[in-house]
Amino acid sequence: MKNSVNFDNYLVEKLKDREFAKEFINASLESYMEDNDFAEFARTLEFVIKANESVSKFAREAGLNRGNLYSIFNNKKKPQFSTIIMIISKLGFKLKLA
Repeated sequence: MKNSVNFDNYLVEKLKDREFAKEFINASLESYMEDNDFAEFARTLEFVIKANESVSKFAREAGLNRGNLYSIFNNKKKPQFSTIIMIISKLGFKLKLA
């Protein structure tokens, strides 16, 4: 398929728009609150990180272990709430309750 578009690459490109990224995270968080599927929410954070920089660079700048971050994204490890808040904050967003 010569003219096909890789969806992951397309999504990462769209997520470079901060407003789109914010809405994407919010929608994913709402979905998580309904279905309790943390793996999907973690994947959302991974995509937003990749839209801005490499996971390795993000982990280094956030003071997180890169291996632990990948374990979270691959659903092998459940992070503490404080880790999720730190990731969201380092992405430049705030968590608000509505």
